[in-house]
Amino acid sequence: MSAERSPSIGVPTQSQQRDLDQAKRVVEQWLSARLHSEDGVQVNRVTMPDGSGVSSETLMVDAVIAGVDRRYVVKVDTPNGLYMNASLKSQYEVANALRAETILPVPELFGFEADASLLGQPFYVMECIAGKVPADNPPFHLSGWVADQTVEQRKATCSSALDTLVNLHKVDVNTVNILNRPARGSSGFDQEFNYYLEYGRWAMPEGLPELIVKSEQWLKANYPDHTPTGFSWGDARMGNMMFNGQDCVAVFDWEMASLGGAELDLAWWSCMDRATTLSLGIPHLEGVISPAELIAGWEDRMGRKAQNMKFYLVFNAYRLAVIVLRLSRMLQAAKRLPPESEWMLNNNTGMQYLATMLDIEPAGEITQAWPGLD
Repeated sequence: MSAERSPSIGVPTQSQQRDLDQAKRVVEQWLSARLHSEDGVQVNRVTMPDGSGVSSETLMVDAVIAGVDRRYVVKVDTPNGLYMNASLKSQYEVANALRAETILPVPELFGFEADASLLGQPFYVMECIAGKVPADNPPFHLSGWVADQTVEQRKATCSSALDTLVNLHKVDVNTVNILNRPARGSSGFDQEFNYYLEYGRWAMPEGLPELIVKSEQWLKANYPDHTPTGFSWGDARMGNMMFNGQDCVAVFDWEMASLGGAELDLAWWSCMDRATTLSLGIPHLEGVISPAELIAGWEDRMGRKAQNMKFYLVFNAYRLAVIVLRLSRMLQAAKRLPPESEWMLNNNTGMQYLATMLDIEPAGEITQAWPGLD
């Protein structure tokens, strides 16, 4: 499958229409009240980066505070978004707790605003960190600043990313106890597993494809005897990290965060790595950590073995499948799904991974077989 068949997960599900001058006035007044600057706050520009709007809308703010240029990011809630029961306030509280109580490089947050009358939906404001993010579209293995690095520089960049992931997995669950959903299960992973079983039916109320149903049956039959409770980033990948040189200086995007445990992140990182490289016919950049290297390095730093990885890989292929099914239907409803991307509706990458991982009847032609971890 060619790279152009891979849609950006950042594609907005609806055309973004906002009066940026009005947003500029609102943000200026809000920052003035929050920062209490004697010299006042002057917002010079508010822009909307391409690709915002799937789960939350993003506004970039250029301001001057006490004569010093500052940049801020405003995350505005998007109702009826990609994730079931998504809470922008919960994401803010997770990030705020991590910044206050851990060594993770989380941008400074300036407050959550629940008053939807200001920008049309609740929002929060955080600092804009100076640095670069590995691109999703086109994948950073094809072009961009990571591709421009030397092999040794890429290895150093990935080492910093892995160190950050390990530090995240050492976070005390009490720090992020807001993620605990005891009604969904006794362990953190039980809660996440049951969430995604419900999510699939929420995403496709007309009924799940047979491939998804058979995958659920396999997951239930092979469910681990002991499931963990531990902090899981959820959308763990380099595309949600920012770097200055080879150092990870920020982590962000907590929409998929849970108490599902570290293996959940290792498997998601692996699936997303393969989905944006080998499965698209894109060579894996030399020096960029492979999934097998990621797991081995994580085990070395954590001092323990990753457990039940086949199960977690299958579960994350399942998560990828149902999330893309939801996304494709959102795009289709908004008339923003390109004809060349209609394969997302019935035979997406996650579904093809499930078919080849479990040796079950595929939903269509296999063009993206699971390529393995190496």
